[in-house]
Amino acid sequence: QVPCGIFDDAKQLAKLKEDAATIRKAQTELTDAGAPSDAAGANTFTRWVMYKEQHADAIIKDIGYYYMAQRFPKWEFGSDDDYKTALELHHKTMVCAVKAKQSTDVATSDALDAAIEAMAALPMYA
Repeated sequence: QVPCGIFDDAKQLAKLKEDAATIRKAQTELTDAGAPSDAAGANTFTRWVMYKEQHADAIIKDIGYYYMAQRFPKWEFGSDDDYKTALELHHKTMVCAVKAKQSTDVATSDALDAAIEAMAALPMYA
């Protein structure tokens, strides 16, 4: 991580939303496909699982490296409560990404989308 001070929060938030949309798409494809019956189906099924996991990992990594390691130190929080709220919302988004990674239930994607929206609404990203 280079402390260059160049931040594009809108771009980073859009990337989180795109990753979440890919997870949702993978969950839907996996549920619709069901258990594969041949090698081609197994290949497609495996690839959707991999995409789902890669995009969940990207969300977790981006929150850790970009938001918490780089943005938090640059942001001046109004109070300890503001800091704790921001920390909780970022952590909740990471946890939601883990749960979506582990499941094909789109309810986990609903929770992830809501967590990203709550995080994006923080004053630090206004």
